[in-house]
Formats: sequence, structure tokens, C-alpha cells
Amino acid sequence: MEARQRRKDSGHRKSEGMDSPDSDAVEKNSAGTFEIIDCPKTPANKEQGTPSPDTTDQHRAEILDAIMTQTIRAKANELRDNYVRHMDAELSNLLDQVLTTRTTNPPESSEIINPVASFSKPARKNGQQGQLIRKEFVARNSYLTDLFEVPHIQTIQYIFIAVLIFFVSNTIIHDLFDHGTIGVDFHTWAFAFNYFPAVLTCWCLMQLTALLVIYGSLSFWASNRPRSKNIESFDKLWIGIYCLYNILFFILPLFFLRHYHLGPGTASIIVGEQMRFMMKGHAFLRENVPGLMQKSARNEPAQLPSFSKYMYFQFIPTLVYRDSYPMTKNVNWKLVLKHFAQFAGGILYLNYIYLRFCVPVFRNFNQDRVNVETFMKSIFECILPGSLLMFVIFYSMLHAWMNAWAEMLRFADRLFYRDWWNSTTFATYYRTWNIVVHDWLYTYVYTDICKLSGMKCRSGAMFATFLLSAVIHEYILICVLRMFYPVMFVLFAGFGVWMVFVTHKRSSRSWNIVLWLSIFLGQGVLMCLYSSEYYARLNCPAPTTNGILDYIIPRSWSCYVAHPSHNSTSLH
Repeated sequence: MEARQRRKDSGHRKSEGMDSPDSDAVEKNSAGTFEIIDCPKTPANKEQGTPSPDTTDQHRAEILDAIMTQTIRAKANELRDNYVRHMDAELSNLLDQVLTTRTTNPPESSEIINPVASFSKPARKNGQQGQLIRKEFVARNSYLTDLFEVPHIQTIQYIFIAVLIFFVSNTIIHDLFDHGTIGVDFHTWAFAFNYFPAVLTCWCLMQLTALLVIYGSLSFWASNRPRSKNIESFDKLWIGIYCLYNILFFILPLFFLRHYHLGPGTASIIVGEQMRFMMKGHAFLRENVPGLMQKSARNEPAQLPSFSKYMYFQFIPTLVYRDSYPMTKNVNWKLVLKHFAQFAGGILYLNYIYLRFCVPVFRNFNQDRVNVETFMKSIFECILPGSLLMFVIFYSMLHAWMNAWAEMLRFADRLFYRDWWNSTTFATYYRTWNIVVHDWLYTYVYTDICKLSGMKCRSGAMFATFLLSAVIHEYILICVLRMFYPVMFVLFAGFGVWMVFVTHKRSSRSWNIVLWLSIFLGQGVLMCLYSSEYYARLNCPAPTTNGILDYIIPRSWSCYVAHPSHNSTSLH
């Protein structure tokens, strides 16, 4: 009887254990797997009675499905995270290789003919560190051209256009309320671009000289060198003539600037084109003379590039010569007009920024004596307009102007700059801000110095390259502003070189903040010091009668005007 009662109680407990679907639960053990455990029954379970076997099997199947689903989902999430991390690393490595190594198979494009593979950034050939690379070309768009395809990025361009419209409206409203009419400050434009016909004539003479003298002298040297009895003396004579040409080409435009007292606009045309012609002439000779000398040593006939190739090189937006370049199939004249219109809008933008933000601050310079407080306030007041001027100059010159000429001449390599705004080191910023000038400095200054020194003086070559770049920038400002005030040189060759070593190998994104702070502060210093010196020379008497000393000594350091004249909001 007792055994029968125990069997009955055991069967009763088993039936109660399957009363409810909730009596079984899933629990994850320490090994990471799942198991089914018994849970206490609730009062509701007791009232439901004994379920059928089909119901129990269905319940267990649902639990197993839930276990499998949860397990698969966890595993899939883990695989997804690993795959995303792996793909991100692979894509980053791929982009680094594309931007830093030479490509032997250029990308195909239906719009491109005669493609030649290359990248502007000095690459490491065959993976060897420290090896110099020859500049080549590949068909590609400018960075902003591709970025403006993204609507979010294109909105930034529209913001700048809206701000320009606001500036124009602000000027119109001020003129209406102050003078009762809409006035246009033609005096500013007439001063900035004075003697424009004479400047155009001077430019034509410079262009003809650069075309005929460089090509003609190279042709004469190449054809007569093999017949010369003393080749070394003949080469020295030709080098002397070339140096004399460069000296005259450097000095004569300066006499033209001094004679006509050109304004900032026309002076920048003469000086900028002077530097461009000299750099292109040197590039053409540097690329062709070594090959001609080798052919002369082998008694082979000299083969010069055709004059049409040299003439084409004179107008395309690059300073590195090659016999052929990647070219587009046709010209999009609507795009050409669009870029020229953007360039003209940029010039208008520069005018409004300077007239509205800088002229009111500095036109009556030294009405009060300058002290540390006023000097610091002026610098921080100039940070915003100075930075805007930098952005507008960058977009107008390095994007709009160069893309217009590239499209008009079917020049397909339009990498005139890189994403310098993402730089974390000053070395990267200097290399990517202006690819056109950087390529010339790297190819014909840095590379040649390294080869002459036997690759033993790379630091000296880098410093010499920085020094030459700083001198060229300061020379342009001296001629445009007609004063010697080497602020740009000090910031470029002093602070800039120092920051190159400070930020060397800084890969953290936070260093991009340091870069931008330095750029903004530098623009404020440049705008403040150059503007104060410019208006000091307009408002203050010369401290000395010696013209050379007056040109060299900054007048803003000693200038004080007791009763300043109330100048108009013009440059002069």
C-alpha cells in the first residue's frame, strides 16, 4: 500500500510539472550554452489542469526555436562587428595606398584620353621609405568638385553665396539711409586695378619673352653644343646667359611697378605672372636639358619637344613639365563660364570683406597711440575677416580659376589641392594646401638638393625649400603692398617651420584643432599688422628723408596722427 501510494504521488507530481507552458524556462549557464530548468508553479498553473502531449511538444519546440534564434542573432551581431572592423581597416589601408603609392594601371574613363598614372603626393616607390619620386599625372577631379556632389557639402557653398548677398544688401541699405542713393565705390576698384591697359601690355611682353627666349635659347644650345670645340665653356656661357635672362626678367617688371605706382590688384597680376613664367621656364629647361646632354654625349641628334607642347605648358595650371598630359575629350563651356563667374564673385567678396571689416578699423590708424590692449583687440577683430579672406582666396584661385583653365584647355589632372582642412600636422598642411606650387618645390628644389648632397641632407633640403617658399610669398606681398614688412616671412619660415617639427607624426584628430587655431590666429596677425602698416604709410609722415630706409623701417611703429583725416571707406 505504501509503495502504491508513493507511485501515485510520483505520477501526480510529474503531471503537475507539465501543467503550464511557464513551468519550464531557459537559463544560460556559465559555459555560454542554454538549458531548460523547472520553475515553480503558480496558482494559475494549478487551475489549468493537465495539458495534452501535443501541447507540451509544441511548447518545447517554441522554446528551442527561441534559443536557436537568440544564439544565431548573438553570433550574427558578433560576426557583423568583426566584419565592419575588418572592412574599415582594409578600406583605410587601401585609401592610404592609393594616395601614397604609384599606380601602374590608371583608372579607365570614357572622358579621358592619353592617361598617365601618378599622384601628386611624393610616394614611396616599391615600398621603400625615403625614396624620391618623379611627379606624374593622372586624370582626376578636384576635391571640392567631388564633395559638392554631396548635398550637405554643397550647402556650405550656398551659405557663402547667401552671405555675399547679405553684404551687398547691407551696402545698399547703408548708402540709401546715409546718402539717399545707391552708390558704387568705383574709386576703390579704380585704385586697385589702375593702369590696366598698361598692365595688359606688360603681361603680353612677359609672355612673349618667356615663350621665345626660353625655347629659342634651348634650341640654339642643343643644336650647337655638339659642334662646339670646348663643350664645358659653351655650357657655362649658356648658363650665364640664362642667369642674366632671369635677372632681367626679375628686375624689369619691378621698374614697371615703381613707374606706374600700381594698385594691389594690378600689381598682383604682374608679380604673380612674373613668378609663374620664371617657374615654368625653369621647369621646361630642367626637364629637357639632362636628356639633351645625354644624347649629345652619345652623338645622337637633339630632339626638342615641339613648340606647341611648350606653349600648351605655359597656359595649363601646372608648374611641372611633361611632354604629354591626361586630357579630356571635349570642353564643357558652361562649366568654364561657371568657374570664371565664381572667380569674379570671389574678387567681389574680397572687396566687401575688406571694406566692411578692415577699413573702418585701420583707416584712421594711430588716432590713439597703440598699446598692448588695442593691439590685441585689433588682432582678434581681424581673425574673422582674415580667415574669410583666406577661404575666399583659396576657393577663387585654387579651385575656380584653375578649374576654369583646366576645363578650357582639357587638362584632366585637376588635383590642385588636397583635403588640407583635415590635416593634423603642419607638414601635411603645407604639402596639401597648394599642390601646384608644392610639386614644383618638391621636384626642382627639394629633389635636386637631395641629389646634389647625395641624399645626406634631407633636413637641410627641407629647410631650404621652406626658406625659398617664404621668400617668394614675402616678395609678392612687398610688391603688392609697396612696403617691406616681413610678417609673412617670420610666420612662414619661423613659426611654421617650428610647428612642422612640433606636430611631426601627430596622428590624433585633436591636433586638427591645434592646426585650425594656429591658422586663425595667424590670419588675424597678418591682417592686423599689414593693414596697420599700410594705412600708417597713407596717414603718417615719413620719419626719414632716406627713401630706402623709409621703405624698410615700419612706419606703424612710430606713427602718431594727432588729427586724423576722416577717410572714406576706400583703400586709398
